[in-house]
Amino acid sequence: MKNKSPIAKHLLGGMIMNLWGNLYRVCEWITRFASLNLIWLLFNLPVILLTINLFNVHSLSQVTQTLMIIGILIPLVFFPATTAMFAVVRKWVIKEDISTFKMYLTYYKENYVRSLNGGILILFFWVSFILYSYTFYQHMDLSLLIFILPFAVLTIFTLHFFSITAHFDVRLLASLKHAFFITIGSPLLTLGISLITGLILFLSIKTITFLIPFFVGPLIAYSSFLGFYAHLMKVEARKVKFQEGLYS
Repeated sequence: MKNKSPIAKHLLGGMIMNLWGNLYRVCEWITRFASLNLIWLLFNLPVILLTINLFNVHSLSQVTQTLMIIGILIPLVFFPATTAMFAVVRKWVIKEDISTFKMYLTYYKENYVRSLNGGILILFFWVSFILYSYTFYQHMDLSLLIFILPFAVLTIFTLHFFSITAHFDVRLLASLKHAFFITIGSPLLTLGISLITGLILFLSIKTITFLIPFFVGPLIAYSSFLGFYAHLMKVEARKVKFQEGLYS
């Protein structure tokens, strides 16, 4: 059998190097997502434990009491933890090399109050929506499908709030206003993020259950911020073109 030519050896070596390089990058991203999700879950541990406990309580008073405690903890725990996760994901999207835990902890401490205040207001929106929907559902015998659209809009509004809070250093009301206008004013973006988020949650709960402890949080955050950032870049590009048109 004849020896391979130097060109063939070079091509084969290049293919093997590319394969190993791609495999290394895949492993690196898996490690990133898994480690960030673990940190996020640890910071949300009180909310997670109480939510699990809901399945073990039997009386209505215990359910109500547990839900009230969870409601108190959501602004205090969930919102600061999730905005810190979005801050880490933002660094990945804009291709900045960071230490995941150090970045998470730094952003968590520096923006805790802003995240907390935003959590209080957004929790109020969610509670109002749930109570309003429940009242209509009970008294008007409506299909649950009618509530899917407002549920999706409020979900994307919340995700945009996380993205804006992580990306811009603006006041709370400005974050909420921008999140609202992007959600309503960019229906394709809202639809796209809704579908991707819904798919991730569906697969995590129904099919690929290992996503929950390892990837689900950062996957949703990454896809949401990626869509938000792409939209932002398009808006900035339009502004530049408009300004160039004015002075040309």
